[in-house]
Amino acid sequence: GIPLVNPVDDDGMFTSEVLEFQGRRVKETDKDIIAFVKKSGCLFKQETYLHSYPFCWRTDTPLIYRAVSSWFVAVEKIKDKIVQNNQTTQWVPEHLRDGRFGKWLENARDWAISRNRFWGTPLPIWRNEEGEVICIGSRDELEALSGEKIEDLHIDRIDLIKIPSPTGKSPLQRVEGVLDCWFESGSMPYAQWGYPQNNLEEFTKNFPADFIAEGLDQTRGWFYTLMVIGTALFNRSPFKNVIVNGLILAEDGKKMSKSLRNYPDPMEVLNKHGADALRLYLIDSPVVRAQELRFSEGGVKDITRRILLRWWNSYSFFINYANIDEFRPRGDFKSSPNLLDQWLISRLNSLIENTHKEMSHYRLYNVVPGLLQFIEDLTNTYIRFNRRHFWQDGMPEDKRFAYETLYEVLLTLSKLMAPFAPFLAESTYQNLISTRKDFCESVHLEVFPEADLSLVRTDLEEIVRTMEALVFLGRIHRERISVKAKIPLSSMVIIHRDKNILSKLIKFEPYFQDELNIKKFDYDSNEDHYIQISAKANFPLLGPKLGSKMKKVAIGIQKLVLSDLLKLEAGETLIIENELIKLSDVEIRRAPKTANPNLSTHQLISIEIDPTVTSVQICEGLAREVVRKVQAARKNADLILDDRITLELRCKGPIREAIEVHQDMIQRETLCVQLILSELPRGKYSEKAEIDGEVIEIGITPQKRQNERLKF
Repeated sequence: GIPLVNPVDDDGMFTSEVLEFQGRRVKETDKDIIAFVKKSGCLFKQETYLHSYPFCWRTDTPLIYRAVSSWFVAVEKIKDKIVQNNQTTQWVPEHLRDGRFGKWLENARDWAISRNRFWGTPLPIWRNEEGEVICIGSRDELEALSGEKIEDLHIDRIDLIKIPSPTGKSPLQRVEGVLDCWFESGSMPYAQWGYPQNNLEEFTKNFPADFIAEGLDQTRGWFYTLMVIGTALFNRSPFKNVIVNGLILAEDGKKMSKSLRNYPDPMEVLNKHGADALRLYLIDSPVVRAQELRFSEGGVKDITRRILLRWWNSYSFFINYANIDEFRPRGDFKSSPNLLDQWLISRLNSLIENTHKEMSHYRLYNVVPGLLQFIEDLTNTYIRFNRRHFWQDGMPEDKRFAYETLYEVLLTLSKLMAPFAPFLAESTYQNLISTRKDFCESVHLEVFPEADLSLVRTDLEEIVRTMEALVFLGRIHRERISVKAKIPLSSMVIIHRDKNILSKLIKFEPYFQDELNIKKFDYDSNEDHYIQISAKANFPLLGPKLGSKMKKVAIGIQKLVLSDLLKLEAGETLIIENELIKLSDVEIRRAPKTANPNLSTHQLISIEIDPTVTSVQICEGLAREVVRKVQAARKNADLILDDRITLELRCKGPIREAIEVHQDMIQRETLCVQLILSELPRGKYSEKAEIDGEVIEIGITPQKRQNERLKF
């Protein structure tokens, strides 16, 4: 064949094969080469164009490709076995196994494992002029074959060692080059134990690994070399599970760069927002789905506001009231007859069960959203709807059960959140166990919680989801008709086709009545009188599964009649174009049958509200606004929750009338022992507030505080 011309030496200089430019660096001769070719009459075309090129990221200097002699691993000989072994592994996300990684394996070529470097593991191959070759397997073997004691394996020492020829020919000398560092990385499962010379039992117990984790770029790096070497040595994958993370980019979408300084200082982010916020931001991001994340400090801040503060507020709510009432847990939360207590304990155990299931499959992206949603439910559903239980005087049984429930949930939540938000989990745990002696020194020494499935009530969880949708719908409707939440409305019709759902909702009426501020509720199962139902295909879910059939199936879903849609909602499946379709494959849509401004719909529930607002309702709304302003003044005055006060108010017009009509309610809600309508409030603490453009002056004088108590 034609010999390969390689006129460039190891320093990037032209050799004597190019006499005109011998000894010159190749990138510095471009213009001279063009001039030479032009002078010779051989120039066809000359132009300049912008393109990407390889460069050294340390020195920012161009690199050139140069043909070099290399040693290879014969990957193509075992490629089929590698592909088979890949099928025994589980990937997170799962599509990578047969997608990006699987396709790479199917097209694998022999692997060049030698590099021309000084630093690195020397190629363990000795060869003589006659062609005899020995591959050395260990330091002991090299010492035995060479007869020399070996203390240092670096090139400058190892290259001095020669091995006598076993056949009496010339001595064997080590060949040039070092191993590709990825060969060493792929050998990690064996090298970490010193296998096969040492730790045979330990290696056998720990091989293959339960899981490994690295970035998406390692599908052609570490993941690949691990699989090649594991197959070559043992014909098996050296790992059972692999968790693949995406890459973190700067907020502008570019690669993070020290020189460009296009990212916030990590220590500043930690000092400003805390390690827990940063951890949760990253764990609940596209990175855990092997996708790119544009890092935003605003996202970290949002985690603090949206998650950590809500968790802390729930914990703080419990601590404050528990200290007031000197509550000490007995652990009998399971006996509570309160539906909301039962619901929260059910949600907790469902969460534990889901966390175990998803963690056992290494699916972090399905774990953290559930934890964060639970914190949302704890704050915005349980405490918000149940707070009046904690406001009662004394310790009636329903109040004690509320305490028992909230204590159990907060304590268990600290254990569940420990791997994800370790610092806040430890802080809450330490205080919650401060009155007990039967707990560990740290939350991180606790056994991870196990679910008690006997406490899971799926019916309760379903009905509370419906109640949450009902409250959400009511708030949105008030915004649409411009009626403030503080103004009571006279009536609401709650509409649902299932009478069983409506009968269960009635039991929760005391909770959502206060939240929605509606005087009277009616329940109607004749949904068809108000609502028309339609369906649309869930394209993001069905598209990847159906491919070219998606269009036909989507048309079939649009043509479904009401009875079919009700079957889907009841949990049944349908056959459309020979494809099995379930509820998650479609989007059920509800809309008013006629233009009705008093009607609002949701996938789970519909409502019709009487929008009439009378002067009596406005008066009560003003009184509620007064309560809100006084509560804010109490907080500004640094009063503790059970401090009783003397309240002096100065106002006029409708606000004063509202106070006079609803004085008992205002005193009860603000822990006021005496309310004075004064012309000049003289409280120990005073401030001004505004209600509907009118000024109200508030004066607060706290009554004598009770003795300090033993506190959490």
